[in-house]
Amino acid sequence: MESQHGTYALVLAAWTDTQLQVGKLGRLHVASGLYVYVGSAFGPGGVRARVAHHQRRAVRPHWHIDYLRTVTQLLAVCYTYDAQRREHQWAEAMLQMRGASIPLARFGASDCACATHLVFFRGCPSWLTWQRTLRRLGRPHMSFSWPQRAPQAGRPSNQQQPSATEGLGKAPKHADGYMDD
Repeated sequence: MESQHGTYALVLAAWTDTQLQVGKLGRLHVASGLYVYVGSAFGPGGVRARVAHHQRRAVRPHWHIDYLRTVTQLLAVCYTYDAQRREHQWAEAMLQMRGASIPLARFGASDCACATHLVFFRGCPSWLTWQRTLRRLGRPHMSFSWPQRAPQAGRPSNQQQPSATEGLGKAPKHADGYMDD
């Protein structure tokens, strides 16, 4: 992962249900399942620095995602290097996918007009469907790094938490292990 500007998506797992106060935004019912948070990294250190921040659980949460990270496991990171902020179109594309829901309105989106930058899936979303949805929206920019396979929701991995670049590779050729399209 490089220190270039870009957009990223964190794939997070919550293994148990809990309640969480997210700063002044409100109370979030964290249901067992997968969460995808999209953001941009245009500050010093770019994508590498932002993802490194999100890998750690914040002692004093600053961003909305810092609160959620206290009760979730980071499974994978998808990212692209680009001078254009793509977090809004990525969030829009995620919300159009089957099984997507908004767990808390305005999460990560207090500085824009998006409904949310956090999307919840009870099961594992199809990354190939996300890619197709972005193309259908007329945004063909697709230089992502993809997780090889994500664990099923509710099944914790016996491995340690991956680093930002572990488990990443090219998009799978088939949807093995992912929610059907």
